[in-house]
Amino acid sequence: MDHIATLRIALQSNGNNNVATPSVNATTTGTNQTIQVNSALVGTVDAYKTDGTSPAQGRIYLVSKPTSGAPGVSSDVGPGLNSGDQVVVTINDTNNSTTQFSNAATVP
Repeated sequence: MDHIATLRIALQSNGNNNVATPSVNATTTGTNQTIQVNSALVGTVDAYKTDGTSPAQGRIYLVSKPTSGAPGVSSDVGPGLNSGDQVVVTINDTNNSTTQFSNAATVP
């Protein structure tokens, strides 16, 4: 049995201070891909290319960027993604609580 396929970030019983899961959209600007993170959390956004499972989980680390807590903040995740790839994010807030993975955003 492939145990890696069953690993997930799952928060139980209000784990990590019950921080809200962010949502994300993906866009393309020139040769770089940009994600738009919708969350009121202040902290660090970690972006990942998904593993293709459902629900989507991060497989390949892309980038970490600070977030101000303003919903709709855009962040460049750089080249290396192709049209059709999916991206998810987590946010580590200032209390070191980590969100669940966001929805998967498909790169146009």
